[in-house]
Amino acid sequence: MSFWSPGFAQFAPTSNESEPALQEIVVTGSRIPVPANITATSPLQVVTAQDIALAGQTDAVDILNSLPQTVINSGVDFGNNSSPLAVAGGIATADLRGLGPQRTVVLVDGRRLGIGDPNTGNPSPAPDLDQIPTALIERVEVLTGGASATYGSDAIAGVVNFIMKRNFEGVQLDGQYGFDQHQQHNYYMQDQETAAGITPPTGGVMDGYKRDLSFLAGTNFSDGAGNVTGYFIYHNQDAVPGSARDFSACPAYSTNYFNDVPAAPGVTCFGNSNSNKFLTNAGGGPPYSVVGQQFVPYPAAGSVPPPW
Repeated sequence: MSFWSPGFAQFAPTSNESEPALQEIVVTGSRIPVPANITATSPLQVVTAQDIALAGQTDAVDILNSLPQTVINSGVDFGNNSSPLAVAGGIATADLRGLGPQRTVVLVDGRRLGIGDPNTGNPSPAPDLDQIPTALIERVEVLTGGASATYGSDAIAGVVNFIMKRNFEGVQLDGQYGFDQHQQHNYYMQDQETAAGITPPTGGVMDGYKRDLSFLAGTNFSDGAGNVTGYFIYHNQDAVPGSARDFSACPAYSTNYFNDVPAAPGVTCFGNSNSNKFLTNAGGGPPYSVVGQQFVPYPAAGSVPPPW
């Protein structure tokens, strides 16, 4: 004899010894926690504090960017790797499966993280991951697919849950220092830049210096009934302009068609709208500079040198 009711199953022994022994009971339609990863009903990936420390990541968005299910789209996302020419910047968002940050729910200890986008022109604001102190992260749980039934339509892409350290006691100090090292070896582009009147960068260069320092201190009180934790985090990273690399010291355009006329294959250096040297059309023509509110032939006295 056996019977079933929602949420659990119970089986009474029978006198028939030939019946096979029960191997597994599957409970559906419940919110009972399930084991992570392989046996999970939805894809779940967990990044622990040890993984974060071994990777040397000091920013919450860098943790997510290391996962394959995270997509950075310069048109809608914000973060350290976004183009400053395409987005306002200043915040970092999570975008799972490339469906947009407004379709990814961000939680901190199971509670929704509030919107942190200061750009009023963004029609789809999302939580700012820069609000999350990396030093306090215990683990990050990333759930992709099947979360909209629980969290609503804004979780169509998935859910990112940052689990913070609780009952932290003691003092933790972390520091990191690094830089980019590059050897200029694109001699073809160096020749093109020289021909365009630009002094190309040569030799070796070290730049993009990065400095990180975090201090974390906490203690329990009232026999473990309460805890107070404080932290201080400092992050600074120097910019690396395009002029610091020989392959990007000037915008390169194909010379296969010059003024809509077939020409010799190769590239040449033109200006663009992001510098103070640009051409009258995409195929060629005399370059102009901006002086005040006027366009004058390039180069001109008073014009700002192109940043390239």
